[in-house]
Parts: sequence; structure tokens; C-alpha cells
Amino acid sequence: LILIPNLSAASPILNPEEQSGNTRISYNWRMIEKDILSITIEPTVKNVSAMVEPVSLGSPFRLYMSTNETEKTIIQLQPMAYGSYKLIIKFMAEKAWRCSFDVYTQNLRFYRPYSSSYGYSVTLQSSSYPPGNYTFEIMIESVSIAAPSLFLFRLPTPVNAAIFLLASGFIVYLNSFLICDTYFKSKRESVTAKRWMFSAIAVIISIIIIYQLYLVTASSPIGGIR
Repeated sequence: LILIPNLSAASPILNPEEQSGNTRISYNWRMIEKDILSITIEPTVKNVSAMVEPVSLGSPFRLYMSTNETEKTIIQLQPMAYGSYKLIIKFMAEKAWRCSFDVYTQNLRFYRPYSSSYGYSVTLQSSSYPPGNYTFEIMIESVSIAAPSLFLFRLPTPVNAAIFLLASGFIVYLNSFLICDTYFKSKRESVTAKRWMFSAIAVIISIIIIYQLYLVTASSPIGGIR
């Protein structure tokens, strides 16, 4: 299985805490949606568990885990949409071990703060640790990077889509009423140029408002961290 990992461009925050023999390590990263975060632990560790908690509503993901394969444990996360995710990994290491967080991406510029890159791979963090019980808590903020296309259209989340449709539908209704009223009035009597100009300006302003509303709903997942 070949995965292409992608993590983002904010420096990781390492906060080890000793709690009842368990070392808790926390990271905060940003990454591009549909990129893959790959975590490689070697030598392989025991009692491995991995769980993802989508913080944002409607945020799908893919999770892959392989252990005892070529004496390594590999965990990979691929956010399939923009939003926030919490990845929790627990395991027990009987020996000293090394962990590497890597990203494979076609957008190396997004991960520019990380100097270690090979082809489509970027190393975000690489450290060695002593034996013991460990818990990784990794907060991922997945973001969207617009492709250079005039026809790119990104759908909002279901909740935001409902808000967008209700608001834009109301605006369209008001404009339709204004235009129809002006048109039928022009059939019965003379309508001034100011009336037509006002209708045109109202339509233009409405289009701008609907577009701005789309940008807000398409880029801000409800409950997410932006």
C-alpha cells in the first residue's frame, strides 16, 4: 500500500508529561486536505492502538496501521476534507525507539519551514526516546489549497450548505420579486431609468453578497479550528 503523506506548516509543539509511567506527547500541525501524515516507529512496538476523532462536523478521513512489518510500526492518516482532527496513538516500547513524522506532498512550498525534504517527502519531526508507555495526541488542522482553475468549486459542509442555501435563496427571492415587479410595471406604465438602475445595482450587490457568503461557508467548517 502506497500512501502520500501531507502535513502542514506550523512548527510542532512537543509537551511530554509523565503520568503514572505513561509519557504523553502532544503535537499541533496543519496540513493540506487529502495529504497523508505518516508516522514510522522503529523498532516495532507493542500494544499499538490508533484512534481518530474528527473535531469538525462532516470531516471524513482514512487511517492505516501496520506493525511488525520489516521491524517497523507505521501509522498513516489522510484527512479527506478540510477541518480539524485529533489522532491518538498509544503503545508500549520495550527498547529505545525512534519516531519519524513524514509527509509526501506535491506542494512542498506549503511545508517550506521544514528543511528536510526528499522528492515528495517532507520530514516534520524525528526524535529518539527511551523504553516505556507512550501516548501521542496529534491535533491536525486540514486546510484547502485552491488549484489554479477558474472552474474550481468546493462544496461547503452539509451544515454550512444549508445555511448558504437558505440565505442565498432569500436574497434571490427578493431580487426576483424586485425585477418581476419592475418588468410588469413597465408593461402598464412608464418606468423611470432610476428604477431600472436601482434594480441592476441591487442584483450586483446581491451577487457579491452571495459570493462572500459562499466563501465563508466553504472555508469555515462548523466547530472547526481555523
